[in-house]
Amino acid sequence: MRGRNSYLQGFRQEKWFHIYRVVNSYKVAVLAIQEAHLTDELAANINTAFETKISVYHSPLPETRNAAGVAFVINKGLLNAEKVTYEEIIPGRAIIAKIKWHGDATIKILNIYAPNDTAENEAFWDKLRDATTRKPEWKPDILLGDFNVVEDSLDRLPCHPDNAGAVAALGELKSHLNLIDGWRRTHPDKREYSHTQSSNTSQSRIDRIYITNELLAPATDWKIDPPLIETDHWLVSTNVTTPEAPEIGRGRWQIPTYLLENETVMNDLNTLGRKTLDKIETNKYRRTNTVNPQTIYASFKTDLVETCRKHAKVIHPTITNKIAKLKKKLISMNNN
Repeated sequence: MRGRNSYLQGFRQEKWFHIYRVVNSYKVAVLAIQEAHLTDELAANINTAFETKISVYHSPLPETRNAAGVAFVINKGLLNAEKVTYEEIIPGRAIIAKIKWHGDATIKILNIYAPNDTAENEAFWDKLRDATTRKPEWKPDILLGDFNVVEDSLDRLPCHPDNAGAVAALGELKSHLNLIDGWRRTHPDKREYSHTQSSNTSQSRIDRIYITNELLAPATDWKIDPPLIETDHWLVSTNVTTPEAPEIGRGRWQIPTYLLENETVMNDLNTLGRKTLDKIETNKYRRTNTVNPQTIYASFKTDLVETCRKHAKVIHPTITNKIAKLKKKLISMNNN
């Protein structure tokens, strides 16, 4: 989060409007936030302001609201927020959400914000292992968040190994929970980073998603993307479904709404429509198996889609495509 961005006065919480944009634009069902800096009052005001859009569940650090804190943001457009329950495991550092999923299935997601101090980081993993041993119902299907440690020197730029004790403690927790680093398993030799240190521009992949072996197979789209929010961490994401779920394709193509507001596009579509009507009228009494209102209309739909796609390629190569090209260059440089 990198701070609350502004104090709550009435409701002027600009950063949370951007958070909602992230959830809505990326179609995120569950967003995990670290360094949330939330109080009960602020969380309640956010839930009121976005009552029909999102629900926020949080765990603050007991001694201060100006450090740490973890939170879940549930997208009500994709999940039934009333079917979500959560528990604090370590206040301000670890919170687990149990979410009603497909059918009778549930999924448990553990959101963590590990301490930056090496000794505290190592002790944190031991605490989590002890907690999930004591209460097996706290064992998650997904463990994600800001780990503040990497397991492999490949995940730091410049490359260097992290503290052996902290790495070993995290490894023991992973083994105990039977979890796998999904991004690294999908990209075994790739270098991408989720965090840039502002003081020295060093980079690291300290933000990760660990997942059970059962969910790894149906998990897709492992990404590290720049989010639509001012922060020094990038958005790490994956698309997870139940192993029993049927395969769903890309769906049908739709005309982007911004094309319908473009005068040139609408003129071209109007011309195309008039030509189609004229052709149908001309062939009204000369119907054949290949030329008839149905085949003419089918050709019109094909031509309409091609026309819209042609215009979209001209109109839409704006900031989104520029960012994508810059990101591709960045990945290429990191892996050179």
